[in-house]
Amino acid sequence: MTLFEKKLENLEGLYLEQMKDLYDAEQQILEALPEVEEKVANQTLKKAVSDYQMQVKGQIARLEQSFKELGIKPETTKCKAMQGLVEEEKQSASRDAVPHVRDAGIIASTQRVQHYKIAGYGSVAAFAHHLKNRETEKLHSQSLKEEKNSDKLFSEIALDNANQAEAALA
Repeated sequence: MTLFEKKLENLEGLYLEQMKDLYDAEQQILEALPEVEEKVANQTLKKAVSDYQMQVKGQIARLEQSFKELGIKPETTKCKAMQGLVEEEKQSASRDAVPHVRDAGIIASTQRVQHYKIAGYGSVAAFAHHLKNRETEKLHSQSLKEEKNSDKLFSEIALDNANQAEAALA
């Protein structure tokens, strides 16, 4: 059964579906990141992608803790949106391109992934707050904060990458 086939009776049901979606999304991106990192030329970006992998592992652990707090076994619902975003990220990484241009594409696709996750964690944190699940709210808020910080870092790397590319053309 997909995310939208089941009739929802309450906010708790939606909250759990969204957590399952995020849990799958995180696993998909974790699986893809080593392949992406391998294609990165810029060492600052390579470190950021490597660090992001560690961050994703922590976010998976927090989702598992959230399921545990709710007394539910962790499970996934296939996240088709992340499936598409991951495929785009892999395509960006495997393109035949000048290294700084390929890196720019990797940054853009990674930030799309991050923006999806920002929306997801913002929603589940709000749902947890409304449902008075304070511990899970804290866990989701921590992941949300991390995603926002990573997005900012990748934006800074993108600007630096563009400046380096411009300098190389001069």
